[in-house]
Amino acid sequence: MDLTQTKISIQWKAPLNDGGCQILGYRIYLDDGANGLFTMKYELIEPFTTAYDIDMTSGATIGATYRVKMGVWNRVGEVQSDSVALILASVPSTPNPPTSVSDGTNLEVLMSIPVSNGGSPIVSYQLQIRYNPTEDWVTELGAVKDNLQLNFKVKRNVSQGSYIEARFKAKNKNGWSSFSNSGFLQMVGPPEMPERPTYISSTGTTITLRIIPVADNNGAHVTKYYLFRDGGDYSTDVNIPVTSYDGQALTHTVTGLTPGLKYRFVEQAENAAGKSAVSYETIVVAAELPSKATLIEKVTALSNKTSIHVKWSRVPNT
Repeated sequence: MDLTQTKISIQWKAPLNDGGCQILGYRIYLDDGANGLFTMKYELIEPFTTAYDIDMTSGATIGATYRVKMGVWNRVGEVQSDSVALILASVPSTPNPPTSVSDGTNLEVLMSIPVSNGGSPIVSYQLQIRYNPTEDWVTELGAVKDNLQLNFKVKRNVSQGSYIEARFKAKNKNGWSSFSNSGFLQMVGPPEMPERPTYISSTGTTITLRIIPVADNNGAHVTKYYLFRDGGDYSTDVNIPVTSYDGQALTHTVTGLTPGLKYRFVEQAENAAGKSAVSYETIVVAAELPSKATLIEKVTALSNKTSIHVKWSRVPNT
């Protein structure tokens, strides 16, 4: 039998014994979908017919259970079969491929409800995973008992950065949908929090910083770094993007700063799984370093066997 929301396709076998009189045809009986009385739906006068599509587009209730039985007659009379109960519904639609969430150490497979349940409530999902291209599929959910769980935490050891292949299907009372297309799911998480950027040099309007690469990319290559600063005071958040930074260089000069203001900087890393937490802050003043001290001299009168007293010239304020 083949069922959809608008059609019941049935097949039958001819009686083993025609009673000594030629079979003249078949009759198809259908109830009202509410366990009521049977009425003759079709009369087929072709005695060799063994299949028929019952049109259910008019007056039928999708998801209702209809009883169907066959009658076969000859010149003496009619004999009816036992009835079969059928749900007016198709199987669920093919689901979308599964997705996943991962932190680089754990991986959870996520399934989604199909667009259509076929007209009958879904009673189970079956999830299969292939952990290696050379291995067979492993049924992780819905193998024996019905399962309505839509997520699965992978318990096998999957190395960081590697992929698994997953697919699933849905079932209602009329049967299983087709398997979804495969989802290729990676054991990967966002990069770890990078170290704070470090100071290289500065002027009254520029600050040059070194971007520190992350020590652990959590399974996927870091594709970009971000640099942020504040407004040069402690009343603004450190969330102003340094748009002149290309995301790849390991040093960068921030320009257009106000002389004498104290700026805070953070960096952030990104890979295929997302962005890291932002680093701790580096605080730098937009100013040049003072001149080095000169004329360092030992003060002999103030020195002794355990200490040396020195003096130097004052660095002028600039």
